Amino acid sequence: AQAVASHTGPASEILHQLEERSKREHVPADYLALVHLGLGNVDRALDYYEQAFDEKCWNLVFLNVDPVYNSLRGEPRFARLIEKMGLPSRS
Repeated sequence: AQAVASHTGPASEILHQLEERSKREHVPADYLALVHLGLGNVDRALDYYEQAFDEKCWNLVFLNVDPVYNSLRGEPRFARLIEKMGLPSRS
């Protein structure tokens, strides 16, 4: 939310904290992906969404319907992830 609201300083700090925490304990990859997405780091967000798929993160089932992911819809890597997950295509 901080990143989407153009509060990049606080968002970057949250991202840093999550990345540091992930060195000591499990932080779901989709959490990191969402912050990167909000900051506009599309490639890095997709890296983490692909990792989240490998981790079987349950909330990826919303990738095809939640508007938070609209900025990824034109990305070929996102389309391949949706296909890999077996989600129906959006019409």
